[in-house]
Amino acid sequence: MPLEIKADKGCRAVRSLLVVVFLLLCACTRDSEPIKIGAIIPLTGAASQHVVFVDAMTLAMDEINATGGVNGRKLKLIVTDSQSNPEEGRQAFVRMEKAHHPLVYLTTTSVVSLALAPLAEETRVVLVGMAASSPRVTPGRQWVFKYYITPEDEVVPIVSHLKWLKIRTLGILYQDDAFGRSLNTVVTQRVESLGARAVSVPFAASDPRFAEKIARINDMEAIYVVGFVRVAGKAILALREQQYPGTILAYSGASSLPQAMPEMLPQLEGIYLAAPIIYNPNYVFARKAKERYERRFNQNFTHQAANGYDFIHILAGLMEGEDVSRERVRERLNSEFSYPGVFGYIEKDAGQHDIAFPLYPARIVNGTIHYLQ
Repeated sequence: MPLEIKADKGCRAVRSLLVVVFLLLCACTRDSEPIKIGAIIPLTGAASQHVVFVDAMTLAMDEINATGGVNGRKLKLIVTDSQSNPEEGRQAFVRMEKAHHPLVYLTTTSVVSLALAPLAEETRVVLVGMAASSPRVTPGRQWVFKYYITPEDEVVPIVSHLKWLKIRTLGILYQDDAFGRSLNTVVTQRVESLGARAVSVPFAASDPRFAEKIARINDMEAIYVVGFVRVAGKAILALREQQYPGTILAYSGASSLPQAMPEMLPQLEGIYLAAPIIYNPNYVFARKAKERYERRFNQNFTHQAANGYDFIHILAGLMEGEDVSRERVRERLNSEFSYPGVFGYIEKDAGQHDIAFPLYPARIVNGTIHYLQ
């Protein structure tokens, strides 16, 4: 009997040791697994120029991984195509959640961000919208954030242009979606508060029919163009072809047009717009990121690319030394922090879900962005 007792105790001890070893191995495996970042990006469709986000985020992750990753774990980007379509974006979210269960989701455009926001809330996972201007993306939501300018940020440089040019009548040629409508509303309100007159004309990104739209506002002193980058470029081209005689202004996305559509540099000459600081060659931090990006991908470093590059560095910085969990990501993004990045110095208040970068009045001169203050 004593021998049986000893054997039983020995078996229990061995089993306990095996359990401990198993748990340690699981923990070590979990700690060495890459941190998955899900990206639902329009690689095709009306906003397909956002493919640059993938390259830029890849570059940022490679830089972070080369220095040890986050808490010793490498970052891994999981990408799927939203096709610039809200429903396809939702389906992509469901597929990715089931297959990969990423730490956080990143997406672009207002329409897709708005479509994914309820899913993020239901799943209790952070969703970050980039290149998403609509003010409706984040309000009332706990798990949804944005890293992009708001309509209020966009309007400040444009109003500066209008005042300086003494514009009294403004036509607003805007893309008829959540992004375009939000900008149109804010710009119209500000223009009318100045005692000027605004006339708004919407267009569909898929079938803009610019000639007939322009005819309705051809007598305005200036026309302000709002649309996805390449769509905005086509609108500006249509204004030139229609020989519009007034001043052309454009939203901040158009500041990437000299890089995105270099073939139309003559048509871009002289337009007024809002622009982030990354196109200033004297801003060293952005210039160095630009050099690394362009050397690797052989394409221009637009502020859409910078948007993706910058946010990966923000996320990695916030999670360093922290428990890598969905809840902790939400808490850190919800906190107060400062960040010196490619868009300049950014300060975010606690509880704020819209993280914006500054814009400046600018003009395209000889194919480059010239800042006017």
